[in-house]
Amino acid sequence: MPKNNRFLYLLTAILIAFCACGTTARKEPVPIIFYYDADFWTIYDLSRTSFPTQERFEELTGSYIAQIEERLGLTGWLQEINPNADTLVFHLNIQGEKSHTEFPPNVLENEAEVRITLNRKALASVGFDSSLSHELTHMMCHSFSQSLEEGICDYMNDEIGATGFCRELGWDIQEFYKVIPAEYARTRQMSEAELMEIIGFIGKEGIGYPYVKYDTSKALNSPKSTLWYEYSASFVRYLMEHYETEQVVNLIRMGEDESAYTEYLGKSLEGLKKDWLSYMEALEPVHDFQDFEHAIQEFYAKNP
Repeated sequence: MPKNNRFLYLLTAILIAFCACGTTARKEPVPIIFYYDADFWTIYDLSRTSFPTQERFEELTGSYIAQIEERLGLTGWLQEINPNADTLVFHLNIQGEKSHTEFPPNVLENEAEVRITLNRKALASVGFDSSLSHELTHMMCHSFSQSLEEGICDYMNDEIGATGFCRELGWDIQEFYKVIPAEYARTRQMSEAELMEIIGFIGKEGIGYPYVKYDTSKALNSPKSTLWYEYSASFVRYLMEHYETEQVVNLIRMGEDESAYTEYLGKSLEGLKKDWLSYMEALEPVHDFQDFEHAIQEFYAKNP
């Protein structure tokens, strides 16, 4: 595999790797009961992940939940899962090539059941988890638009997750979202029309594009799907940086359809996308593809 393609595959593993909204974070931590489908710390080598022990995994999960609550101003998300819940029941699985979040039936009246599966292949190839904070955000924050939901999940992963190399270096991650998709598209020889088709689905109501068109887990690693994730993340970051957090989170959580953009942000989806694309067009990256490639390799070397 060519060098650039290996790097882009790595980026795919990172980027892919879902509450009522208020202005005050929860004062007390959510009580959590953990269940595991297997003794993953015995059957897998997780020593290079961000949770090398079960104890560390449980600490990290609690820390991520508290940070997501604080940063997004979330309250009442547990009761979104089960109106009578006062305890989170967290089921962890590690397998396959796809991380995802599910909500099985609640067994007890006061418990909210959640199952999160983490991508074993990404844990093995990337060396540490790239999706735990992403999946926890899915658990806490749902949307009428899957593009918005994936975007806010990637936003939180970039802000607090294990793969925040731009955060560590003080680089503008919007440069990443401009440089990397361009390189990804170039190496896959994607046409301008195909790029615009993907952008056309950003922020739209309902299920995202394009991976839902394919009935295989590999679709999440397709070039178009990767770009859809990256553009969704870039769009949501633009909104978070140009509007109040409460406005954007209320749009994502409380909106029912695309009229919510005007209701919560004062502009239509098309108007906001035009502003976002103009912003990205005017952005002049200080760092190029090779800079990002080197930075990620250095980040991995320092975070075994």
